[in-house]
Amino acid sequence: MPASSPVIRSATLDDYESIAQLLFRSHTISFAPYATDEWVTSRRLDEYKTRWRNILSNSTSEDATIVATFFKDTFDSAMVSR
Repeated sequence: MPASSPVIRSATLDDYESIAQLLFRSHTISFAPYATDEWVTSRRLDEYKTRWRNILSNSTSEDATIVATFFKDTFDSAMVSR
């Protein structure tokens, strides 16, 4: 597999911190030009971590959280379907 090909797999509970970090950064950096300052500054990484730990702890066969990585332990994408 070429180095530029992503690895796509189902998320595990061990992934909760990386997913939380990715989404927190997306919301506080990428969304910043489109959201109010109040909304952006109200984001808390610990809340994202708690939420993702709970989501991945309670997922069932009807849920799917997929992650894509280009480099070991670095998430480039996360997708959730319920």
